[in-house]
Order: sequence, then C-alpha cells, then structure tokens
Amino acid sequence: MKNVITNIKKDKSFYIIAINNKSYTIDSYYYECLLPYNNKEIDNKTLTEIKAFSLAHDPLKRIYNKLFLNEISTYELKVYLSKKEIDSDSIDIIVSFLKNEGHLKEDDLINHFKEHYEINKGIKAFEALLTSKKISRNSIEKALNEYNENYEYALSYANSLIKSKTNSNEMLKYKIKANLLNKGFSYSVIDYVLENVAFNDEQINLKKDLEKVLKKYPNDYYKVISKLAIKGYNVNEIKKALKEEGVFNED
Repeated sequence: MKNVITNIKKDKSFYIIAINNKSYTIDSYYYECLLPYNNKEIDNKTLTEIKAFSLAHDPLKRIYNKLFLNEISTYELKVYLSKKEIDSDSIDIIVSFLKNEGHLKEDDLINHFKEHYEINKGIKAFEALLTSKKISRNSIEKALNEYNENYEYALSYANSLIKSKTNSNEMLKYKIKANLLNKGFSYSVIDYVLENVAFNDEQINLKKDLEKVLKKYPNDYYKVISKLAIKGYNVNEIKKALKEEGVFNED
C-alpha cells in the first residue's frame, strides 16, 4: 500500500499530517524539511522519520534553540530524548536526519563554545566542557591546540580582586590562584598573572584590616593578632602595627 498524505492541518506552531488514515504531529522545523502537500507519496524511510519526529514532538521543540546554536552534542541529545522515554530506534532516526541536515557537527559546537570560553575561561574549563559533552578525543585535542587563553582578562580579573579586598599579599596570591584555577586557567596563565599583578602596599592593607578587627575586638589584642595572622599577615608586623597605634605593648 502506498503512503500518501491525505490531509495537512496547521495548529499554532505545529502541523498534523494524515497518512493512510493515521495522524502525525510534527513541528515547523521538520515540516519545512519535509515540504509535504496533499496527495504527496511518502516512501517508507520518510514515513519512519515522520513517526519518529511525531513521537518526539514535545521534547524536541524544547531543545531546537540549543540545536540551532550548536550548543548540544549528539550524546546530550540522545540522553535527553532517552529520558523523555523516546525509544532508541526513533532516537537514531532523528539523530541521523539532523546530521544529514547539517546539525550536530562537533566542529560547529567546539567553535561556538570556544568563542565564548576564550573571553573569560581557561583551557581546562574548555576541556572539561567538551569532555562532558562526549566530544571525540581527537577533536578535543585539536580544539585545545587552537585555544587561546585570555591573559589580559586573567590579569584584569586579578587586579579587580585586589582592589575589592584587603588582605595580606600572600593571602591575595592564594585567592587569585584559587579563583583562576576555578575558572579553568592553566598554570602558565596563573604564573604570568602573579608576576604582573599590581599588589597593594602590604602595610596599607594591614592598617585597614587592623582598624576593622580592632573595632570588633577592642580589648582582646591577642584575638586581633590571631585574626590578622589568619589573613596571612606576619605576626611581628601585626604587633608592630599595634604598637604604632598605641594600643599594644608586649612585655
């Protein structure tokens, strides 16, 4: 028996197609790829595609934006549809169709995220992202070789961190390193930043922090010393600063 489209009905953002007395709901994207019309004869392969897209109609419409922006990998799409209880055969049909239409290309996904990640994230974060999306190792290695870590951003970020915090320079170095590692930057970038960042005068920072801690513990100077030492200041420098303030004189 021939597979013939007998009726097409548009309903909001989707279409209902009747074939051999059975109705299939398909989205506008697949409709535009299929280009159906009344009395059009459909081969068996196309019919299986129509059935698959009809079955996955609801979940697919929620991820088309990610698909068109090259933000979803083949692995992620399969996992997503599987969680929506779409059978594996239908998933394979959908994936095959989308790839034939030029979607789900690893290079396109890599280039999309590379452009965004190079702004303010390091190479390790980029590698972790691609790995989580199950991009092939060869493609990942190629992408990493072409990845440009943003040294200027990392240095600017470190300088802004210094301006927003009063701490000992040793503690600031630790925080800068921890934050840049958290952003996925390599040690070569971190070393560059620590060599070029504009640290504040340690004594100025110590004086500012001392004033804050003294307000909280005005009569407990050993507590003051302990709190400032935790922030990375040298104990002898703390005691010296307290003496200069005229509030501490160790016997």
